[in-house]
Amino acid sequence: MAINFNNIGSNQVKPDEGLRTPGQGLKDSSRVSPGVDSRESVRLSDTAQKLPALAQNIKDASALDHDKVDAIRKAIAEGDYHIDAARLATNILEMESQLNT
Repeated sequence: MAINFNNIGSNQVKPDEGLRTPGQGLKDSSRVSPGVDSRESVRLSDTAQKLPALAQNIKDASALDHDKVDAIRKAIAEGDYHIDAARLATNILEMESQLNT
């Protein structure tokens, strides 16, 4: 089974969007759905508001070896990608020990 990673992060939260119904502007509270208090709002923390910019910075960084990613993607699609469980476990333990220092 192939996993599609192409659309990860495409549904980003925009910090200026509030609770609204389709077709309703942010400033227009006259068309609020029944049962919804027009005084309700959602406020994102400063950190949460910075996330879209950080995600874009990561995307722009191009730290990926795109040829290697394409080769792995092709191997997975063809069923030729094999995981060395012992090597994976060793790398996970090494990464965890680095996080704890």
